[in-house]
Amino acid sequence: MPDLVADGVIVKIRRGVFGMRGLVPQGNDVAIRERNDRLLRIRAHAWSRFTPSSPWAFGYSGVSAAALHGFSVWTSERRIHLVQLFKSSSRDHALDVVKTYRPDATIGLVDGLPCTESAETVIDCLRVLPVEPAMILCESALWQRSVDDASLLEAVNRARHRRGVAAARAIMARATALSESAGETRTRLLLESLPIPRAVQQFEVLVEGSVYRLDFAWPDLRVALEFDGLSKYVGDEPTDQVLLRERARENALVGHGWVIVRITWADLTRPERVHALISAAFDRSRRYRSA
Repeated sequence: MPDLVADGVIVKIRRGVFGMRGLVPQGNDVAIRERNDRLLRIRAHAWSRFTPSSPWAFGYSGVSAAALHGFSVWTSERRIHLVQLFKSSSRDHALDVVKTYRPDATIGLVDGLPCTESAETVIDCLRVLPVEPAMILCESALWQRSVDDASLLEAVNRARHRRGVAAARAIMARATALSESAGETRTRLLLESLPIPRAVQQFEVLVEGSVYRLDFAWPDLRVALEFDGLSKYVGDEPTDQVLLRERARENALVGHGWVIVRITWADLTRPERVHALISAAFDRSRRYRSA
């Protein structure tokens, strides 16, 4: 075994569990690699602890359950989180596992693994995560239609005596189902922090028979802000065709008097720059309208 590890044939996933190198997440997309790594570590835990005939006396919870549900998990927390349905005298000293006894947890199966149901999972995460990753996770679940306002309200009411419920309610009050990616959620939070009018999210514009949807817009000024994330250009369609379509889309909008502001991941940590870009676009639009 040590020789295989040294030669790079197999890779350690967690204590006592190894996998062939091809199973371990690779690639340049950090978000996808981290998501796959988290899922692999969860499955490695299941493989190391249980057999097909053993009963599930627990469920994956928190960020672990969120990963299984397919929600966007933006946190450095790498430990595996579980809720135990029954008290047990068995000891698990694994440093990468966090257990909580919660006999009233609602457990279902996702890809064959037990985990807390979707709304309960979201509330568990909102209670403990900082604002930005909590909002990303919540809006991811809302956009996927895995939860809605009613199911979240029911779940947060069930958790009303637990720590962090006030923080969870605060995130729920601000969350929207319109953010299609973590980048759009972060952009929305950034825009809300700036001293500018509130933008309309996912605003639709009809131009010569085509409907274009803008990430964020100020319709009265005909100013739009688009978040350019890598995911838009990664997929089955060739990148050059995607870029050509995006260029044609922008040309059509500009031809009908719209001013387009584009920002990237790097801009999300530079609010002064984003504010300056939007303010300049507002001024440009006003000049066009007064000309």
